[in-house]
Amino acid sequence: HLFVGYVAVTVYHNPTVTLSRPFAIGLFWLVASRMYGRSKPTTVLLTAAGSVLVLMAKPSFTTCFLPAVLLTLAWGWRRLRMVDWRLVGLGFVLPSILLLAVQLVRSPTGDSTGLGVAPLVVLRRLVEQRASSPWFFVVLLLASIVYPLTVLVCVRHAARERLLRLAWLTLFVALTYFFLLEITVYVDPGDFLWGAQVALFLVFIESTAIALRTLGPGAADEPGLGSSLTVRRVVTGSTFALHVGCGVLFAVVEYLEPARWW
Repeated sequence: HLFVGYVAVTVYHNPTVTLSRPFAIGLFWLVASRMYGRSKPTTVLLTAAGSVLVLMAKPSFTTCFLPAVLLTLAWGWRRLRMVDWRLVGLGFVLPSILLLAVQLVRSPTGDSTGLGVAPLVVLRRLVEQRASSPWFFVVLLLASIVYPLTVLVCVRHAARERLLRLAWLTLFVALTYFFLLEITVYVDPGDFLWGAQVALFLVFIESTAIALRTLGPGAADEPGLGSSLTVRRVVTGSTFALHVGCGVLFAVVEYLEPARWW
């Protein structure tokens, strides 16, 4: 009851999600870190290859990451002249749109695919299979993101980090799909959580990198913090430990009783 609806960053029943994560990490870092400036042609080709690999592994991440990148560029329109259009356009946007169009017209199974606007229908379908209220998803979602939220609170400059902001925006797009859309050709309430799982995985990675730099062992104390640094370390470490504990529990149960929740 507590797991169905929880956005897990590690899943054991979905090998395509597992396969897509390393490709998604590489593509995310290439695009996010080199969005502005001028990249070498080899970097553009590497980005294009990463875009294809992510889509071939599982398109769920790209469908969330592509709008997030475009929204980021639109929000920072004053910096458009600084954008590396070769890398962003030719390396990421163009190959992603072309391959997504092919996959949308014809799926690997040979069936036509389609999307429909259906607010909260997929959410109800997911939670009601465990006789839970749709509102309970709010609790599960907060439990899913409690650690990265703690990092945002405990590290003052975290919200200004470009990579972390882009990761959060990708997660927001994924959850928007989950709340508003449904797949029309078959019923699978978990489909729109796949992109959210990979996006939240990136949020965890970027949050942990910031936490280690700012709060980790050997980190330079910020001026004027005093004893509050210890409190922030304890709070951040505790919420991270809660996620790890839940992940270990899930791994053990999945090993002893495969597909118990599925």
